[in-house]
Order: sequence, then structure tokens, then C-alpha cells
Amino acid sequence: MAMKKKSKTSQLTLGAILLAVFVILHIIVPGGQKVIQGVLMVLTFLPLTVYSVCCGTKKTLIMAAAGAAICAMLLPPEVLLSYAVPALVIGVVGGMCYGRCKRLTLVLVLSVMQLLQNIVELYVYYVLTSINFLETYDWAVGVVYERIPKELLANAVFAPFLEDVIVCGVPCMMILGAGAKGIISFQLIRLLHKRLVSVMGPEPEIEYSRATRFSGKGLSVAYLCAVSVCSVAAVAPFVSAVPYHPVSAAAAAFGILIAIIYFYYFYTVRVRTQEEHEKRLLYSFAMVALLPVNIFALPVIEINLLKKEAAGKTEPDSVEKK
Repeated sequence: MAMKKKSKTSQLTLGAILLAVFVILHIIVPGGQKVIQGVLMVLTFLPLTVYSVCCGTKKTLIMAAAGAAICAMLLPPEVLLSYAVPALVIGVVGGMCYGRCKRLTLVLVLSVMQLLQNIVELYVYYVLTSINFLETYDWAVGVVYERIPKELLANAVFAPFLEDVIVCGVPCMMILGAGAKGIISFQLIRLLHKRLVSVMGPEPEIEYSRATRFSGKGLSVAYLCAVSVCSVAAVAPFVSAVPYHPVSAAAAAFGILIAIIYFYYFYTVRVRTQEEHEKRLLYSFAMVALLPVNIFALPVIEINLLKKEAAGKTEPDSVEKK
């Protein structure tokens, strides 16, 4: 009975400390600093996640409700709705999924939630503070145009193409940013779990934290087909194959998005796994130096490597049969 009472006391103490950390993280940054608040989203959810892993989901929901009530009294409405409440939700979901979902699934869940937080943030600030996003967009376009040679801007196809690419690039950048936050969030959860193993318990089985690697060539084939179609659609207006249409700009933006995602995948499964540090540096430099070529070369390399690995696995079986 004493042990049980002590356990409850410890849980309450831990919850109070983590809740104080959560609130302080939102108070120390002024409400107008949206960029800093957005970056802190990779940290502010962690107290709830730690408590969820330690004490379970039910107690964490009570802690989240208390945190929302305290933040409602101390924070401006836009900060409460844009950052504090989403951080509470992400923290609870992260704690529920860590150790129960595989790495890729958890990263995708965290990324989607971070993306939804960005959308909610834009909507809340638009409604509550009447921010004119068109002015911000015009300013961003002006900054880009200042760095583009005037000869290119005079081109009847390139000027509207560039403007439409910037428009389509906004959601693509939001997706990439959310994906980066999802990856960083997972790494921070795993790092905290290792450091607080005495409180949070042993590390989950390796299958829940190991990087996902696709054994088949379907992913690479699909990417190669998609990026080829996007490239053709983007280049077609410039060679007078078809009249210019915003679809070409959308295809270019989408092609860049999936290329960045595939580059990261190739890096994690082929480059980062190299045991020799010199090889990792060499391969990383080659990926960046040959960037335009690698958009099409990397999936071909991955397909060939998978073929060699498959042949290496089947060769001993054929020898044994003989």
C-alpha cells in the first residue's frame, strides 16, 4: 500500500514538474515571435510525451487538460490555439505511439500533426490578427526576383513559371518542414528515452526504432516514373512542345519535393549506414555535387543494389541444391 501511494506521489510530482516546463516554454517566448514558437514545436510537446510513456495515457489526458486550463489563463489566445493546444495533442499522441508503432509510422504521424499545426497556426493568426498573407507573398516574390537575371524574367514563359513555382512551393515547403519536424521529434523522443531509462523504462524493441528500409524495388521505380513525368511536364513549355500552363509549375514543385524525400531515404539506407567515416563523407559529397544527375541516378543505383543483394541471398541456395 505504501509502495502504491509513493508511486502515485511520484507520478504527481513528475507531472507537476513536466507541466511547469511545458508552460514555461510557452511563456518565455513573446506571442509575436511566430518563427521561434514554430521551431519550439519540436520541444514543447516532449513533457507530455515523457509523462505519457511513464504514467500512461489516462493520466496524461488529465495533465493535458490541466495544461490547457493554465495556458488559457496565461497565454494570448493566438499562442494558446496555435502552439500550446497542438503541442499538448502532439505530446499525448507521441507518448501513445512510441514503443507501439514502428519508426516510419510514428515519424509520419508526428509529421502530419506538425503539418496540421502549421495550417491551424495560419488560420488562427489570419482570423485573430488579420495578417495579410498576400503582402507576405508579394514580399517573398520580390526577394526572389531581385536575385534572378532580368534577361530570364523577360522571357514570356519563365516569368509566369517562376511565379507559379513559388506559389506551389509554399505547400511543398510546409510538407518538408513538417517532415523535418517529425524526424527531429522522433529522434528527441528516443534520445530522452535513453537518457531517462530509469524513469521511462527500457528501450522498446529494435523493430520500433530501426529505420525503415524497403526490400523491393517498387519504391524506386515509382519515384523514377513520377520524377520523370514531372520533369517532362516542367520542361515541355520551354521547348515549345505545349503552351505554358500552371500545371508545369506544379509538376516542377512536386518533382523537387519527392526528389528531396527520396534523397533523404537513399542517404539513410545507403550512405549513413556505411561503417567507414571517409566513405560517408565521400558519398555525401557525391550526392550534393552531382545533384541534378542524382535525381535520376539514385533510384537506378538503388535498384541495381537491390538486385545484387537479392542475387547474393539466392546464390547459396542454388549452390546447396547442386
